[in-house]
Amino acid sequence: MANTFKSNFLNLGTTADTNLYTTPVATTTLVKSLYASNVDGTNVAYINVSVGATGATAAYIIKEGIVPTKSALQVITEPIVLEAEDRINVQASAVDDIDIVFSYMEIT
Repeated sequence: MANTFKSNFLNLGTTADTNLYTTPVATTTLVKSLYASNVDGTNVAYINVSVGATGATAAYIIKEGIVPTKSALQVITEPIVLEAEDRINVQASAVDDIDIVFSYMEIT
């Protein structure tokens, strides 16, 4: 088994529900952390983060989490295990206000 540490970085340039990550086939993913940073200098932003199997109803890790102006919210503080084809989606309340930093390990 190979263990590979990885990170994804994303600016949420839309308010639509957006796929951040989908676990590849024949892989297990250990999610280490997810940070949402409000890069807007004036307004509070809100974030939704959900997890679920592809094709199934997702469960929210956080819904309408408040991210203060020029601040960050650590959404995932404890490891979460994702199986093959499970996904993490993110959604922001405003365009271009939220940056995401996502750290994980893929086990193949």
